[in-house]
Amino acid sequence: MVETTKKSGGRSRGLGKRLKDKKIGQDISESAKSNFDIGLTEEGSENFDRVFLEDVSPDPENPRLFNLDVDAITKLPKLNEIYEQNKQEQIEDDITTLQQQIYDIMSLSERPESKDVSEALMNLALDIYHNVLIQPITVYPLNEYHTKFRIITGHRRYFASLIAGNKSISAKIIKKPERLRQLQYSENESRADFTPYEHLCAVRAVVKETQSHGGDITGPTQLAKLLHKSAQIGQDFWSLLKLDEGDEIIAAVRRSQINIRNAAGIASLPKHKEQILQAAKEGASSKEISQQIKNLRDIKKLNKANKSSSDKNEKKAPQAGRQTSVFSLKTSNKNVAEYIVNAMSKELEKTHPALFEALNMNEKKPDLKTMNKKMEAIIKALNKSL
Repeated sequence: MVETTKKSGGRSRGLGKRLKDKKIGQDISESAKSNFDIGLTEEGSENFDRVFLEDVSPDPENPRLFNLDVDAITKLPKLNEIYEQNKQEQIEDDITTLQQQIYDIMSLSERPESKDVSEALMNLALDIYHNVLIQPITVYPLNEYHTKFRIITGHRRYFASLIAGNKSISAKIIKKPERLRQLQYSENESRADFTPYEHLCAVRAVVKETQSHGGDITGPTQLAKLLHKSAQIGQDFWSLLKLDEGDEIIAAVRRSQINIRNAAGIASLPKHKEQILQAAKEGASSKEISQQIKNLRDIKKLNKANKSSSDKNEKKAPQAGRQTSVFSLKTSNKNVAEYIVNAMSKELEKTHPALFEALNMNEKKPDLKTMNKKMEAIIKALNKSL
């Protein structure tokens, strides 16, 4: 059921009538049906409606649901019940318990940000209960009578309204967009709480939708144009789209251990994937992971230049090798330091065996300070050899 209102000079006025019988079947009258049609607008319209929450369903393919289930949430106590039935001193405890129950549901998604999202969802529900939901959700009708709706954008506002105990919600009803996933991506991609995994899932959905409409996305350049993003971002997402959902890199993105840029970097270094992901799992920061990736790429370039030089029987590395940037590196993470030293050692033994022996790379690396010094020594020696 909907009650239609139209934004006009900052005030809302009723345009539709509430239908007494909510169980509308095939015998719905034309006059009643016309009331629903008033609220059906094109994208960009200013028409808003009040729709019953029980008539609205989330998009099952939306990655932002965090395992949120309508039935599970509906069974929980509501904020309006907590405030109406309890004394002031009991309210805070009941709200804390409710938030824990919400987190328990969301934690089944095995995503580490579930805790933060559950807290944000509770805060939004409290705000909706005490104030008003300012921004309406966007939905499209699931049947010709407009009695059931599917959410396009506003899933968290929808669940927060359920938690608050509301019976209806402000909604903008539009015709189902031809490019639904593209619209959802545009709505969410600039949000601060849009996680790397949600971003990746959204891009994957946009590509799939585009291809289903005959679009030909065959490389990073086309992907960047489709997303209206830089060539680098297009390249990053393209490298990840080629991976299976079960790949360890995707799993690390889902657990928020690495961001999109670093995930793409790791994908370009398959031989070192396991070691870098282990460092990420043990708490290495995004900056430290990025340093590992760049350093390994530099060593890879140096190795390639050295091989080219050897093939040409030249004493010195070619110009490309001399221009390779091998920078000074230091980290506060012992696991990261140990990994970088090990990676450097392997490359050094292949490309500069004499240097490997001279630096005594086989000795143990007992502590972080020693390992950082070892890294600096390798970098210095490599720079001199260029």
